[in-house]
Amino acid sequence: MNNYIINGGSHSITEPVETLIAHGGVYYIRGNIGSLTLHGGVVYDQRPSNRVEYRTEKITEEERRKYENKIYNLEVKLSNANHEVLMLREKLRESQANEDDRTQSDDVLIRKIYHLESELAKEQAAHKDDVRVYQERIDAVLEVNETLRHRIEDRDKHSQEIADRHIDILATCLSLYPFTPDKDLEFEFGIPRDKISMVARILGVAKSKEARQEAVEYLAKQDRELIQRRGGAHPNHFTKTVEQVAKNGRVINTFVSTTEAMEATGYDKTTVRKYCQRFNNRKERIYTKEGFTFRYKV
Repeated sequence: MNNYIINGGSHSITEPVETLIAHGGVYYIRGNIGSLTLHGGVVYDQRPSNRVEYRTEKITEEERRKYENKIYNLEVKLSNANHEVLMLREKLRESQANEDDRTQSDDVLIRKIYHLESELAKEQAAHKDDVRVYQERIDAVLEVNETLRHRIEDRDKHSQEIADRHIDILATCLSLYPFTPDKDLEFEFGIPRDKISMVARILGVAKSKEARQEAVEYLAKQDRELIQRRGGAHPNHFTKTVEQVAKNGRVINTFVSTTEAMEATGYDKTTVRKYCQRFNNRKERIYTKEGFTFRYKV
């Protein structure tokens, strides 16, 4: 019988072999083999009595230990990796819990912000009407002031006395306000009643029965009285006595009001009032073509 030592390759062995030492390769065995030593490779037993295909690989002890060490190291790494995964999962749970807490905290903060914004909107709505009223009052004061300013400019822009006179008119109007109907004040001074009422509210002046009674008593002591406007259906109002005066200073007639002076002389009430307002200033004093003027009785 033959003895073979084969290093790799593909071989078909058909004759009987006593000893076969193979180092890798592929072997097709068709004959009897007494001793087979295989250091790696593939053996196909094709003998008629035993058609079993098998592989065999013999490794050294050193290689086995090397592979066992690799297996151990891999197991250690796997254990460490599992531990790290557990730690990461724990951190993830904690992070999610903290995120939930932050989310809840943010929700509370957002709700507070919405609540504050709602309260602010309510406050703004509550004060909106107040702002509108204050603006109307300011506009009324400005309008009255503008009316007085235009009157001053129409007569003499540079005359301080005219300005003082108009301020006196406003002060007189407000002093009469507590006991004089608004429409009578509008009729007497030419200022719209809603503006008179607005200015009175701004300055804290109010209608008062007591003030009216005091006025009646005071005028009684001065031999003057609150009289009714002509027509009888209108409420009482306070009037100024008007005097018709010649150029030499002689008083021609005395009237209880500008209305009576208008009816007696034929001059418009506004014209009579204009003569009265200019009388105290010699530079502005004017006379009618008949040679007389009007003044308020002192």
